Amino acid sequence: FISSCDLVIGNDSGVTHIAWAQNRPSITLFGNRPAERNAFASPINLTLDAGKKIDAKKIDKSDFCVRDIAPQTIANAAKRLLDA
Repeated sequence: FISSCDLVIGNDSGVTHIAWAQNRPSITLFGNRPAERNAFASPINLTLDAGKKIDAKKIDKSDFCVRDIAPQTIANAAKRLLDA
């Protein structure tokens, strides 16, 4: 299924990892997890984060700061990948 997608958008999970593994364009959203720890960034695999300083040793699972990523930021990244 993922191999037929033009773009995959999701959080740091199996879906975006599979997109990366299958060389499909993707946008991975990071909220309360540091992107640099698990990011699969490449020209067609983008990461967006909430812009919050994250302490990888003290992750607050009740922090839903991923909501702070503006929908327009995600849309702009998607357009850039789809237009490439």
